[in-house]
Amino acid sequence: MMTKTRSKKRRKQSKFEKPQQEARATERVKFIAAATLYTELTPHPGDGHKVWVTNISLGGVAFKTSRVYEVGRTYHLRLDAGPIDMSAPIRIVWFRRKADGIFEAGTEFVPD
Repeated sequence: MMTKTRSKKRRKQSKFEKPQQEARATERVKFIAAATLYTELTPHPGDGHKVWVTNISLGGVAFKTSRVYEVGRTYHLRLDAGPIDMSAPIRIVWFRRKADGIFEAGTEFVPD
């Protein structure tokens, strides 16, 4: 008689182990708003690059853009959406191209 065997063994969680959690330190909230990304060298924030913020958390923001940004680079994000008026330095943490030719970026807030 032949029995089936599992290709991967299921690991039983000990009652002393913490459940595996998402790496994200703060909760993110879906948020769609236009924003401007600019560098320290840009003389006027209005001269920056337009982006679309897609979510926000206490740790950073994600946005869509038509431009390529380099991971590790630091920029300033200016967000003016209704009662929200925010300007904060951010660092690009991840960057990827979507199927439709638009790019997505994940950022973290950095101290001034």
